[in-house]
Amino acid sequence: MRIFGVLFGAIVSAFLLSAPARAEKLDVSIVTCQQLTDALDHGSKDDQFGMGVILYWIAGYSGTDEQATIIDFGAMKTDFEKIVAQCREQPKVGVLTMAAKFLGENATPQGKDAIDIATITCEKVLNTDKKDEEGLSLILMWLAGYHASVNNDMVFDSEVFEESVNNIGQYCTENTGVGFFTAAQKYMTAE
Repeated sequence: MRIFGVLFGAIVSAFLLSAPARAEKLDVSIVTCQQLTDALDHGSKDDQFGMGVILYWIAGYSGTDEQATIIDFGAMKTDFEKIVAQCREQPKVGVLTMAAKFLGENATPQGKDAIDIATITCEKVLNTDKKDEEGLSLILMWLAGYHASVNNDMVFDSEVFEESVNNIGQYCTENTGVGFFTAAQKYMTAE
């Protein structure tokens, strides 16, 4: 379960240090393109990572039924670059509004490197190599956004996220054969 504690710490620290996210809760719907580009252009590495984390949360939030639980990091990177480019031209627009033009049903088609997180087991997550931990942390943020959409909630709450990640870690430790998405769904979907 150590991996979940490390991942949570890295995600939340960077997220909470980013310019628009200085509180434990962040209404993602009020993050502006100006805040995004300022953090990317002039912010610290934590600010930049924090904004990247927000984009992964938004990608999960914007997912469609057709995309389901499939993540393509390359396609998302392309879409994030489009979002940032358009945000530079329209700094007063909200990032969620801009993201709607490039994510969800408007997203770059998933390619051969896409992964279906519904096929990843808890055992595989618990045995994640050090070099893959950043990818796993981004998947956790994507999952948080995905489930926020299911719950119709645009607020990222770091305390709720921490509790969810810890619960997922404990559940996965005790149920290594269960799917990681199933474990996340158990603790990230509102009842």
